[in-house]
Amino acid sequence: MYTESALLDISRSFDEARQVGLFSTVKACVVGALCKKPLIVSVAVHPGFESSPRNIDLYVEPYLHDASVTVPALAPFTQLEDAGACIRRYPRGAPREQRNHWSIFRVSPGGRGGANLPVNERYESYKCSDAVRTVWGNIVVVKSDRLGTVCDMEAVDLGLAEFLVYSYIEDDAIYDHPLIVDPLVIPVERALSSGWGE
Repeated sequence: MYTESALLDISRSFDEARQVGLFSTVKACVVGALCKKPLIVSVAVHPGFESSPRNIDLYVEPYLHDASVTVPALAPFTQLEDAGACIRRYPRGAPREQRNHWSIFRVSPGGRGGANLPVNERYESYKCSDAVRTVWGNIVVVKSDRLGTVCDMEAVDLGLAEFLVYSYIEDDAIYDHPLIVDPLVIPVERALSSGWGE
């Protein structure tokens, strides 16, 4: 589940399920532990959230947790604060939110748990001389609009996604990027303003 072929197999299975009407999907990025490049993959949307899916309405676990390993530390997410982060402003302290928000999911940064997860070689290739962190397993990046509705990741987004992953993981001690601000709020389309400053 860490190689390009294994991750694309998961994506194909989601695509096949979508084609027969089991659920809808969105495109996300996976930085696979044993991949040479980031991949755009399909991620299932939990039933009931198809019209305006948020980052927490996605079934990202198959890309993060090996189904053949049953270890309590790798159980599906139970607390949102442990699941990931959502970068809304970059760089740190920027006065305005970015046009898109970027949610980053990975296996708990607290460690590898009882499973022998591989070091993420792609992440290792990002490192500069002052990098100090190591990531085990895969990383999933999800794109959403400013309202929080998930949108499809495109090839043009991959470079920025990799940059934000590296910056977030290396500097996570100074970031305050909760995965979702209010899990009870469903995104609602708003009319665009007609001019500057409105």
